[in-house]
Parts: sequence; C-alpha cells; structure tokens
Amino acid sequence: MLGVNKVILVLFLINHCLFSQESFWVKNVTGEAILENTTAQKGIETARLNAFGEALRQQGVKINAVQFLMQYENLKDNIKHANTSFVSLVKTASEGIVAEYANEIWEVRNLRSEKSEPPLVQFVVTLDARITKPKGKPDPNFKIQLTLDKPSYWDGDKLEINIVSTQDCYITVINITVDSASILVPSNHIKNNFIRAYETVKFPPEGISITAEIPAGWEFSEDMIVVIAMKQQKDFVKFQWVDKESKFVKSRQATLTELMDWIASIPLDQIAECIERFEIRKRSF
Repeated sequence: MLGVNKVILVLFLINHCLFSQESFWVKNVTGEAILENTTAQKGIETARLNAFGEALRQQGVKINAVQFLMQYENLKDNIKHANTSFVSLVKTASEGIVAEYANEIWEVRNLRSEKSEPPLVQFVVTLDARITKPKGKPDPNFKIQLTLDKPSYWDGDKLEINIVSTQDCYITVINITVDSASILVPSNHIKNNFIRAYETVKFPPEGISITAEIPAGWEFSEDMIVVIAMKQQKDFVKFQWVDKESKFVKSRQATLTELMDWIASIPLDQIAECIERFEIRKRSF
C-alpha cells in the first residue's frame, strides 16, 4: 500500500489522438455546478466535467455524468462506489473519451443574497470538446473470462486467478487496490502474455503469489483484477510505470487515466476486457 487516501477518479482528459480513433469536435456544450461551501477549483472542475459528459452524450456515448463527478476525499467510506465508477469509466473508454477541449467561456454567480448565510455559487461553462472513438465494431466472438478462487478474502490470503479466452490473444493483467495499481502480466516475473483459445490459464504460476492486503486502520476493503485481451500485442507498460519489486506500480488515479487512453486507442474488434471485484476483510483474533 502506498498510503494515499485522496483519489480523484475523473481525470480522463487525453492529450493525443491515435490513428485507430475517430475524432469529432462538439461545439458550444454547457456544464454547470451549484455548490455550497466549496472552493472555486472544485466548482470549475465539476462544471467542466458536466460539460464533458454532455459532449459525450451528444456523440452517442452512453454515459452518466455522475461517473465523472466521483471525487472522494476519503476512499475508506466510499470504496465500493469508487470501484463502481472506475469500472464504468473503463468500459466507457471503448465508446469514446474527451481528448481535448477549447474556447471556454465562464460565468460565476452567487445565488444567495443574504450575507448571513454561506454563499451558494453557480459555475457555468460553455466549451468545445473533441471526442475520440475507437474505430470498428466489437467482435462478438472475442470474449475473455476471469474467475477468482474465492468471492472474498481475509487480509493476508493468497489469490488464485483463472483466465480463458475464446480466441488466441495477448493479455494484460492489472491489480487495482485502494491506492495503487500494479501490472501482474506481463512483468519481470511473467514475460509471456500469450494465451491459446479455450485453454484455461492459472495465475500466478508456482513460485509467485498475489496477496490480498487491507490498508492499515481499515476493517474492510475492495480490490479489482482487470484483464485486457488483445488479438495483437500492444504493451501497456510504455506509460512509464515505476518498477517496484519487479512489478510495474502506479497510482490508481494515473492508472484510470492511462487505461482509458489505452483502451480507446485499440480498434474495437481487437480487444476484450473483464473486471472482477473482490472483498478483503481484516481478521479478528
């Protein structure tokens, strides 16, 4: 565990567009936020994210703007909701992401005139947003399945994972915890990430273990295993992860941003994904 408690799950803005993507500018979309006792920065972020959600909806992306507003100061009280948002945003990346925005026009008003009461501030932004979508259509015959040996674990338990695909493919396996993420496959320990169709791959292999861990002071947590399968090799490691104990490790926040970018860069008929969530509880002695 990295000991980071504050995680923002809405950073999905990508700074480049790849050739496997289609790109569209959506003009003059509006987002607003009405907030009490908050900072100007949070009001600006919330209104802007609402505008992004509107731009995506106008391009046919099935998105709930609330998914972009999941900002938790304390994941300890909200881990299940945060993980639901994480999964939704990852799946949304295959439909479209906001790649760029421009021409912001802002309006900020205090809706409460009584000086004795806290201000009620309305933030409104109008902007242009560029939406990128992966090319192609999903291959209905390309599926990846992930199963865990248990539905839940005690702190310190070892995990066992079974993965099976309907086609030959290359897999990337990522473990998402409360405050970090690590690439399990491929890694310095497991460099071969190719699997044959309908052959069940058991992970980890002998001599390697994955341990369910709960943050200090927590009684309950929930982690995730993400499996991305691709017909052609396309490494996720290019995103400059930090090598710790022979595993590529990065913050949960950065992982969400880069995972969405990566998925959106792959043609839809070349990719399949699966995410499993599992509970971890503290042992009582």
